[in-house]
Amino acid sequence: MSVPNALNDTHTARQAVLRLTTQLMSCPFAALVSLMPDGAFHETSHVGTAPANVLKPHLLRLLAEATTPVVFPSDSSDAAWSLAGVQIATIGHAETQTMEFLLVASPPSDPLDIAYLAPLTDLAACMRPLLRETTLSSDRRTMNARRSRLPNRTAFGGHIQNLVSRAARETRVGNFGVIRVELDHLAQINERQGWDTADIIIDEMIERIESVLPENAYLSYFGGGSVGVATPLNTSLVNTRSLVNAIQQKTQDPVTLGTGPLGLSISIGWAMFPQDGDQAEDLTAGARAALAEVSRNGGGHNRRANQELLTRFRDASSLEQDLVQAITNECLSLNWMPIIEAGSQRVVALEALLRWNRPGHGTISPDLFIRCAEEAGIIEQLDAWSLRNACLAAQRWSSPLRLCVNISPVWLVNERLANLVASVLKETGLSPDRLQIELSERRPFGPRTLAHRELSRLRALGVRVALDDFGAGYSSLERLGTFPVDQIKLDRAFVRRLGDDSRVDDILRSILQLALTLGVTCCAKGVETEHQLAFLDAYGCEEIQGYLLGEPVAEYADAHGLTAMAE
Repeated sequence: MSVPNALNDTHTARQAVLRLTTQLMSCPFAALVSLMPDGAFHETSHVGTAPANVLKPHLLRLLAEATTPVVFPSDSSDAAWSLAGVQIATIGHAETQTMEFLLVASPPSDPLDIAYLAPLTDLAACMRPLLRETTLSSDRRTMNARRSRLPNRTAFGGHIQNLVSRAARETRVGNFGVIRVELDHLAQINERQGWDTADIIIDEMIERIESVLPENAYLSYFGGGSVGVATPLNTSLVNTRSLVNAIQQKTQDPVTLGTGPLGLSISIGWAMFPQDGDQAEDLTAGARAALAEVSRNGGGHNRRANQELLTRFRDASSLEQDLVQAITNECLSLNWMPIIEAGSQRVVALEALLRWNRPGHGTISPDLFIRCAEEAGIIEQLDAWSLRNACLAAQRWSSPLRLCVNISPVWLVNERLANLVASVLKETGLSPDRLQIELSERRPFGPRTLAHRELSRLRALGVRVALDDFGAGYSSLERLGTFPVDQIKLDRAFVRRLGDDSRVDDILRSILQLALTLGVTCCAKGVETEHQLAFLDAYGCEEIQGYLLGEPVAEYADAHGLTAMAE
């Protein structure tokens, strides 16, 4: 097992970890060695003969984050780094007495985090740059120490419960406020300015908030750029609102850094006892719900909780949990929308439409649960389920119709779409030329170079690519001119206005002519009238779909029946 010295080698830690993970299962043992503040180290745990059970899950999760051969902070922005928090995972072969080790870090939020790889024989050389990278300035150490002394999320919840209990013993109703503060754009600050700068900004935000708090207010730090404030018992609605405004005002001025001033923006969600909830859980959830609404609408302002926001927030949380279960337990289904050739009016393709009948709630709108999946980070699981099951179904059709599957453009940024499609095609045996991947223009495609590269890989497999909802995005013509696509699917908003708005008629004529010039086929969605069909056919739109000629069907048997139209 050979691991390069990642301090001097051009190979990145990402590449080294990728090689190492394939060998972990055969390692006879692994040990964790703690690095002490004075530079000394000692073994803290010994992991028998199955080191992969401990290390491999962490390595796989962190693999995508490791991009340079230096110390990596945790993906949790509240990681408190210290020399004592840096550890060494030692991997070796007992029979040959050869030893190699993986340096990892142990911030409070994560037991393992990649630093870099190096041979054990180079330990002394590795320690010096490691100490240099992880040593904090005295000011930084002081700031982190102050932040670490603040109560955490659990303590904050306990304090709210205590206030509720005290209020119940009051002879008159005792008001108090629960305030959630979130630093906006923390991920971008981390990426562009670095974690050191992010820490300075977080500490500056906390210091400014502390400066306007009334006596006996309770300040808590939740990690990252998230802070909680509880006003003292018997703080009125008016005074709580004034405090919220004071916090907002105090944090408007830029933070002065060595490189110049950097703007500071925060979002605030807050709730009042007992008006917005008479239980600790309702108050904290209400403040979170209000904060989520502020973030959803661009951040930089404050919002008070109300019952509608709380209900929507809890419904979204419940929806997310149920959706994860639905994916895991195969509780989703597919409907099939026929796509018709305009000239012959024959079925030439079927579009797979994902459906979810949520127990106790009935059929959930695809727009709702797909947006929920995107926000929750489970859209890839949802798309993978849809693609795999659609391909399996298409293999059972009596005619080799084209299969159209909607995929979120988030796959383009991660550069995993081509690999997924290749894997599913191999697993299901579906011919690549029968599959068309459709990406909606309503969603961002990410960096142009990454999107272009991934779409090119996809087409190299023999799979067709379509721009869905064409005309609904902000850069339709740019995407059409930049990305390798085979078809554009006109947004139904255009088709609906055909014949009613002469400008829309002119726009569609121009789009159809442009598609013809570029050698790209065109499909119109939402066709519901004979006039729309006649217009589209006359100006060269090859395919249509809509209730005029076919509605979505739920069963494979019905989909089989549709293929008879194509024979």
